[in-house]
Formats: sequence, structure tokens, C-alpha cells
Amino acid sequence: MGSKSEGSWGARLRTERARTFVGREDALEAGLALLEHPTRRLLHVHGPAGMGKSTVGRALAARARESGHAVRLVDALDARGSLASLSDALAGPWDLLILDSLGALGALESWLRESFLPSLPDHARVVTLGRRPLSPPWVNDRGWRALATQHRLEPLSEAACRTYLARQEVDEALHEQIVEASAGWPLALALLAQSTAGLEELRESQVAGVLTRLADALVREAPTPDHARALHAAALVQRLTAPLLAAMLEREDVTEIFDWLAGRAFAMPSPRGLRLHAVLADALHGHLGSRAPERMVALRDRAIDAYAERLAPIGARDTSGPARAGELIYDALYTLRDSPVVQRFGVGSHPSAYPDALRPSDRPPLLDAIERHEGAEARAIAERWLDDARSEVIVYRGQDGAPQAFALFGSFRREEATTRSEADPVLADLLRALDERAPLRRGERLLLCRWWLSLEHGQRSDQALGQLIALLSQRLAFSPGVTVGAAVHHEPERWAKRPEITHELLSRSALGGVELGVFGHDWRVEPPSLWFRRFLRGLAGDVTAPPVHPAAVAILDREAFDAAARKALKRLRQPERLKRSPLAQAPLVVRQGARPGTLEAGERLRATLERAMDALAGPEGHRELLRRTYVEEAAKQLAVADDLGMAFSTYRRHLATATERLLERLWAWELGGTLD
Repeated sequence: MGSKSEGSWGARLRTERARTFVGREDALEAGLALLEHPTRRLLHVHGPAGMGKSTVGRALAARARESGHAVRLVDALDARGSLASLSDALAGPWDLLILDSLGALGALESWLRESFLPSLPDHARVVTLGRRPLSPPWVNDRGWRALATQHRLEPLSEAACRTYLARQEVDEALHEQIVEASAGWPLALALLAQSTAGLEELRESQVAGVLTRLADALVREAPTPDHARALHAAALVQRLTAPLLAAMLEREDVTEIFDWLAGRAFAMPSPRGLRLHAVLADALHGHLGSRAPERMVALRDRAIDAYAERLAPIGARDTSGPARAGELIYDALYTLRDSPVVQRFGVGSHPSAYPDALRPSDRPPLLDAIERHEGAEARAIAERWLDDARSEVIVYRGQDGAPQAFALFGSFRREEATTRSEADPVLADLLRALDERAPLRRGERLLLCRWWLSLEHGQRSDQALGQLIALLSQRLAFSPGVTVGAAVHHEPERWAKRPEITHELLSRSALGGVELGVFGHDWRVEPPSLWFRRFLRGLAGDVTAPPVHPAAVAILDREAFDAAARKALKRLRQPERLKRSPLAQAPLVVRQGARPGTLEAGERLRATLERAMDALAGPEGHRELLRRTYVEEAAKQLAVADDLGMAFSTYRRHLATATERLLERLWAWELGGTLD
């Protein structure tokens, strides 16, 4: 290995990174000074997009760690407007918190200012990064004026630009053109240093046109067409991972392409994948839409399919399902952010409200809103819902912490829903409709969003209401144990025409002169991942295959299910007969994406039965007993017993026990559990 040298790889990496950190030394020093300041506790660094705020944050984090400080570096974009996600991201222990993209918090900024920061210990220091100066609620408060200070990032000086280009080993003959084209804008400077092709075009352009032309140059310079498609893929999505890129490019191995993309100056790593700098992502997105609209559609559709595939493993018994689904739903909707419908959800913009739990002080304004939009009878019903421990209320709060909108959910088994419906005619109408279609079976659950309202606008669109619609998609489809998810809508005829409402109108009611319709989905008929793909394609304007008709799905009670399963076991090697089994039309199989009654459904049923057998492996020998009896070629039961060294009566007794265990597992899967 040769002679030893001092230091480490990490030290060398830090040295190399520091070489290209130029022109922002004053901002770095301001952050370091904050760590020792006797009275200041918060520094806000601000400047337009591409001015180097994130670079300052990373450099400050590295220097503070070298000095022994515990540092937490958080990008507010990763919170996606969720208080729970933001709270988790900000959790300690740390001495220095660096919070990037402050403006992306939207209404959560008030929670940060009024609740989180005041709770910190005195030794803690916080640096925030954002495009704008601190807003009036900060600067007009005497306390925050004493604790906080601000630093504005200006364009780099000509000397700093030339120093940067020299350290990047850019041909000195090009320095003047690059400095002129960049106008001291650090992002443009970095991009031009990395991509000098097309400079003659850029030389006369103003800063406003630099990124558009750079996007064109970057695509032209990409080593291969797949590298160019990777640039466009990254511009389409919120965060790009290697598996997502592989799906979008339809390639098995994208390691080299992903690593190439990660090495670009405009690609920023995060725990959830690569994110392009926002202004360049917009430029590449526009480039894709104008120059290659067919490619945009293809990449978008593959991303949608990839998100739906990732949703498929989230089972009905998965307690983490709503949180995981929420992230995927947000990411998928972000891919469709140009859609006017999706824009109503607030995706891609800073949320005007954030979700929170119900507080005692919320109850009067929520009830007042229900009475205002639905009448006194609805208020009386809502009182009883709020008193029930099985109800859950999610409140969306604005910057001042006051409720702007809310959703009130109730989750019931069949007998519980019947009891509640005695005092709620809307729920009673829904249960009657379900009984006529496909009744809830023992162990199955209805999740009903009984009210979802903007306090001011009812169910007329505003951004808080758009966030509620996204919440409904997440909760109704992916809450644990949900068999039927439904929500009550005002003016059902109006909602039936909206593209984001892909659920079926299950029942109608009238209460206090208000027409109500319950839109919902039976997840036994169409599983959430298949519905979600159809939902997203609809938002994108695609005409997709219709959902499975409820009449085509067999909703069997336990006795009929067990009888059908026993018969299917005896037909396991007869695909034509197996496809006609009631189980080939049951949620057990339909949930896997097979159309009822097809050969594919019969094959899925056969594979499911064998998988259930394999799950019984153990010292009891039940797996082997079942496979020898039903899967392996055609031995008579007497011969199987002989081969296993059992008396026929003993074999029959063990077979009956093994079959009962198998039926229990299959029934659990039928109700939304897993075989594992």
C-alpha cells in the first residue's frame, strides 16, 4: 500500500468540495457565528432560486460537524405538507438544525414558529433557507426580532465567478462568455461550467432565457438517448430513485445512468431519491412538453404504473398503509401536476393549510359549519358522531392555527354500523344499498367519511378542500381493514361529472333539504392499486378499461367459501373447471388483477391454493400431506396414505386438520389479510 499518509478519504472529499465553494463565505461565516452568538438563535438565509442557498446549508452542516456539533439537515419539501412527516424529520437530538425550502412549509410555517421553535432548548440553533425574507409574523414580533437575523444572497461577483470556473478547470478562454451569460447566478454558472456546448447561443441571452437554452443543451449533450430520457424522467417526478428510473426507461440496469445523473451539479440527493433543482426541473419539463410530447406521455404513464405497483403490496391489515400510501399518492399526483384537476389538490404548490388532530376548541366552529351547510338535523347527528370514540376527525389549519376545513370519519363492522344508522338516515340508506349489492361479511369493515367540508365554502372548491379530496383517496383506500370506503357528497349530480371522482354512487339521501350522495368503492371488487392506476390515468385524460362490474364478483359467506374451496382443491389439475369455480370470481383472486371467470383467474386460484399450502410448512407435515393429495399427479388417497406410512383413518384425520388450517388461511386472505 506504500507509506501511510495523514487524514482520511472523508477529509479529502471535504477538501475537494470546499474548493468549489466560492463567493458565499460571508453566508457561511454568518452561520458559524450563530453557533456562538449569545442572543441570536435563528439565521434565515434567503435569495432567488439558484442563488446557492442549499449549497450554503450543506457547507455549514459540514463545518459544524467538523467542530463537533450534532447537525440535522432537513428539506421541507420532503414533509409534503404533513405535520407528522415534518415532526419526524425535525426530531432530535441535534445542536444545529438547517431547514431548507422554508417557503414549502406553507401553513406549517406557523406551527414551526408558534409551537416547534419555542419548545427548543436554549443551546439549539436553527438556520432556515428560503427564497423570500421572513414574513411579517416573524419580523413584526418583538421576540423574533431579538432572536432572529437574516442574510440575503446576492449574485456572485465577477471575481468569484472566475475563481469558481478556474477551480472547475474550465478553459480560461470561455470564462468571459460564461460569466456574462450567468450574470452571477450560481446555478447557471455551475451548469455552464459543466456544459459549455451551445455557448454561442447563450452569449447574447438574458438570464431569464439561460435555463431554457441550457435544458436544450443538456439534452443534446447527454451521452446516449437513455441519458437524455433520464433527465426528462427526473424533471417529471418529485424524487427519482434507481428502481423508478428503471421502470420509466424500461431497462433492468440503470446503475450507470443513475450515477451519471447523480453527478450533475443540479441533482440534489435526499433520503427519498434525487431531486433536480426546481428551476432547472421546470425548464426540462417545459422542454419535454414542447419538443417531445409523446415521450412525456410515455414516461408519465410508466411512472404512474410504477407507483401503482408499489401500492399493490400494501395490504388491508397493514397499519402503516395510510402513511406509505400517502407518500406514493402525493408523488404520483406531482407527476400529473400540470392537470387542472390535480392543481385543485394543491400538489406542487405550498399548502394553504396543514392537517392536525381535533382540539376541544375546534368543536363549536365545526358544528357551526355543518349546520350552515347541511342544517340543524345534520348538526344533531354530528354531535353524536363526535361523541363516539370510533370517530376520527382531521382538521386542516391555516397560518393562524384556526380550522379551515375538516373530515370526520367513522369505521364500523356491520353490526356497529347498524346501531349507528338508527340515528343517522344517511348511513341507514347506505347500508340498505350495500345489502342489496354485496353485504359486509363478518370481520369486514366500512369506513365512511360522513362529513368533509371547508368551513367557509362547504364542498365548493378551494385549496383546503383539494387537500381533503387527496386525503379521502388515501384514507378510504389504504386504511387498515377497510372493505368498503365511502364519502358523503353534496350535490351528487355535480360530483358525478368530476374526473377525480372515480368511485361509484352507492346511495342517495336527503337531509334538511340538502341532496346527498354517498360515493364509494368496494375493495373486494377492485383492489386499491388497480383503482389507483385507473384514477391516475383518468386524471391524465386517458380512456382506460372500465372497472370490474360488481355483479361479476362472488361475495361468498364463510360456508359457501369453504365449500367452494374444498371443491377447487379436487379440481386443482383441471384448469378449465377451475376457472368456473366461485373462488375464481371471489376477491381472493380478483384482488390479484385477474378478470373473473377467465383462464388467468383459474391459474391465479391454483397458484393461491398452492401458496397457502406452502405457508403450512412445519413439523405437523400438513404442507406435504396437502400437496401429495391435491397437487402431485393423481395418486388415490389410499396410496398417498400408504406412501406416507399412515393408516388410512390416521391419514384422513390429518388431512381434515390440514384442510381446516388451509381454509382459515384462505379466508383471512379473502378478508384482506396475507398468507405469510
